[in-house]
Amino acid sequence: MTEDRIHRAVSDDGTELTGRVYGTGPPLVLVSGIGDGENAPFLVPQLSERFTCYSMSLRGRGLSGAGLDHAPDRLVEDVTAFIDSVGEPVGLAGHSRGAALALGAAAKADAVSAVAVYEPHVIEFYTDEHVARAERAFERMQAAADEGDAAAAAEIFFQDITLPNQDELAILARVRAFDSMGPNVPTLINDISQWHLPRPGHTLQLEHATMPVLLMHGTGTHAFYKDVTLRLAERLPNSQTHELAGAGHFSPMFAPEPIAERLLRFLDEELEPA
Repeated sequence: MTEDRIHRAVSDDGTELTGRVYGTGPPLVLVSGIGDGENAPFLVPQLSERFTCYSMSLRGRGLSGAGLDHAPDRLVEDVTAFIDSVGEPVGLAGHSRGAALALGAAAKADAVSAVAVYEPHVIEFYTDEHVARAERAFERMQAAADEGDAAAAAEIFFQDITLPNQDELAILARVRAFDSMGPNVPTLINDISQWHLPRPGHTLQLEHATMPVLLMHGTGTHAFYKDVTLRLAERLPNSQTHELAGAGHFSPMFAPEPIAERLLRFLDEELEPA
C-alpha cells in the first residue's frame, strides 16, 4: 500500500481538507471512525484493490487544516465538500462517527451514487441514558486531559463513547491504542464539546439520501449500534441491512475481512468497478 498521492479540498469556511489516495478504479470516499484517514484509514487494504480510495481526514486530523468550528453540521460540510471535489459519480463508505457524518453528507452531495457504512455512531439518536453517559465521559476526559494524561482521556473515550465489547477493549489496551490516540484527544474534546446534546433526530435529513445504502452491524456489538441500524433503515428510502456474526464495533480494525467482503459485494453491484 503506497502513500504517494494526496487529494486536497476546501470546506465552506475555508479549511483545507486532505485525503490519501490509494488504488485504481471508480472513486470511493472513505471516512474512518475518528475521521483520521491519514493515521487510521477505513479498510483501505481491502477496498483499494478494486477502487480508487480517497481516505479523507476531517479538520484537525491527519494533514487537514485546523478549525475552531467542530459542530456536527460543520463536519458534515467537510465530508460534503471533499466528496464534491472528487467529482461524480462517487461511492461513500465509513465507520462509527465517520459513517454518521458520511450519511449526513450523502443527503447533501449530488455526486454520491452508493453508500456503505458499518455501525454509524449517530449522536442524533441518543436516548437520555446515552446523553448522560456521554456527558459523564466527557467530564472525565477533560479532567484527564487537564492533568496531562492524554492516554487516560483516550481510554475513557474508547470505553464510554465508542462502546467496544470487552474482548475489543482488551485488544485496544494490548496494542496501546490509548497511547497512540493521545495526540488526537484535543480534537476529540473539541468535537464532543460541540455535540450540543441532546440533538433532535429530525436534524438528519435522511429522506434526501435516495441512493442505495448498505447498513451493517455485528452481533457482538453494543445494543446502541443495532438500534441505530434499525432506526436508519426506517428512515432511509433505499437501504438494506446486513448483520455480521460475531463482529464488534472495532471489527474493521481487528477482523476486517467479513465486513470488507460484504461491502465489496454491495459496491460491485452499485458502482461497477473495473
